[in-house]
Amino acid sequence: MGYYLNHDLLFASAFIPEHEPEEGEIYPTEIVIPNKITYNGVTYSVDFFDLSFDNEGAMEYVTFRGPLPVQKNYHRRNLRKVTVEAGIFSLNMGFSHYTALEEVVFEDPKDMERAGLYFYDCPKLKDIYIPADVDILPRVRQCPNADIIFAPDHPKYMVVDGDIYSKDGKILYDVPKGKKNYKVKKSVKEIGVYAFYGNGNIRHIRVPSSVKKIAAYAFGNMENLKSVKLSKNLKIAEDHLLARSTKLKTITYPKKIRIIQGSFGRKYGCRLKKMYIKAEKLKKIKVNGLPKTCTIYVKNQLVKKQVRDAGFNGKIIVDP
Repeated sequence: MGYYLNHDLLFASAFIPEHEPEEGEIYPTEIVIPNKITYNGVTYSVDFFDLSFDNEGAMEYVTFRGPLPVQKNYHRRNLRKVTVEAGIFSLNMGFSHYTALEEVVFEDPKDMERAGLYFYDCPKLKDIYIPADVDILPRVRQCPNADIIFAPDHPKYMVVDGDIYSKDGKILYDVPKGKKNYKVKKSVKEIGVYAFYGNGNIRHIRVPSSVKKIAAYAFGNMENLKSVKLSKNLKIAEDHLLARSTKLKTITYPKKIRIIQGSFGRKYGCRLKKMYIKAEKLKKIKVNGLPKTCTIYVKNQLVKKQVRDAGFNGKIIVDP
């Protein structure tokens, strides 16, 4: 464990060293992040722990889908357990490609709310248990042995078939795993922000007409996503809804759609080939990031003009 000391305020920030052990030096496979340290006879309160150097491929600081490093550092290869002592003010914890990591333990579970808890490609990670008085939604991707378990009396979340829902089942908050062909349950009325974000398992998503709201980034950064069938009752397509899902080639917006926020993320590899807009009139459309090679199919000349006025210079076909 390493530390940065603020001698004036008697605060310390903790970090895990990135470098390999030197000859004769041994790093532990289990570490404790203490809430206090003593150096040269002076005691410092540890107020901050940061694992941000691990964030290759960090996507909006939510989940990680970065490539496996050419040479994983010592802790990625060997760190098995992390224990966090109670009371550290700020925690920034995301673990990507930690192939030996099994668990992260909090002496005070309430501290989980400030930790974030993002895991990507941690094959030995065990189940994560969230007590009833802790309000946090961990993001776990490509961790085949880890499930998120909420206390049965948790007031906000419940898990059904591995997916996280609101207690009444009307909001789908998170899909950590899922099958290749994923059908959203008909009880769902809303899909939460980042719900499928970074999911590498799913290739096709079908959203029923019961869903009236899909939050931003819901289908973003899905490396194998090929198709999405949106709800017939969707009126607003939020910002970055599909950003970084680079294998998606076709998207169809339903007849009731009125606002398409855009932000398709060309610089992140948007490769849409076809877009279908079934609405007869739009209130607003943004096409930023949409490649010129995409062909947009619209219902009439009015929508064609709206798309062109939004700045799209590619091919638009009127297909009643």
